[in-house]
Amino acid sequence: MPLPLEVKGLIFDCDGTLLDTMPLHWSAWCAICNETGLKFDKESFYALAGVPGREIIRELAIEQGITLDPLEVYARKRAFFLKGLQSVQVIPCVVRFALEARRLGIPIAVASGSSRVQVEQALTEAGIRDLFDAIVGNEDYQNSKPNPDAFLTAAKILGVEPQDCWAFEDSDIGIEAIKRGGFAKFVDVRHLEGYPDVGRPESKG
Repeated sequence: MPLPLEVKGLIFDCDGTLLDTMPLHWSAWCAICNETGLKFDKESFYALAGVPGREIIRELAIEQGITLDPLEVYARKRAFFLKGLQSVQVIPCVVRFALEARRLGIPIAVASGSSRVQVEQALTEAGIRDLFDAIVGNEDYQNSKPNPDAFLTAAKILGVEPQDCWAFEDSDIGIEAIKRGGFAKFVDVRHLEGYPDVGRPESKG
């Protein structure tokens, strides 16, 4: 799938798209659920990929009648995740698009549901931070996926129109966000040859 000449920007989700971090995120969720008593199954984990963890924790606590501080629990969950980052691997079949864009001089950004600091650290550990012109984390926009805010914010920072951009995602709600944003093309990376099988539930797309 070569990049056509009319593409003026690429925007990537991070977790599960550029980096094979979803198993690490799941381990962190399991650890924090053990500590707090929250219940969060793997199907819901993948279905909500792209939604900020603090929002998930807040909703789970309300639904399950558990009293906690969502921000404090989110910080602990993030700490579990960051401890395992030294072993994070890139997803080559996706990163090759970023490498090709860099070669062609096309601006590229990351639009994530995770915090910017966490994304920056993950990309740095994986050795690919320098590929990207901009990093958008969940503190940089108001409405989480499936709203298009993350991707639209990234496009604005790059100085390109959504209709001139391709966007890459590994979740159904992320792809819905791309569609709502009016981007030229969405790439569901789960369907790329070489995408890792991490035991996620079947996608709806």
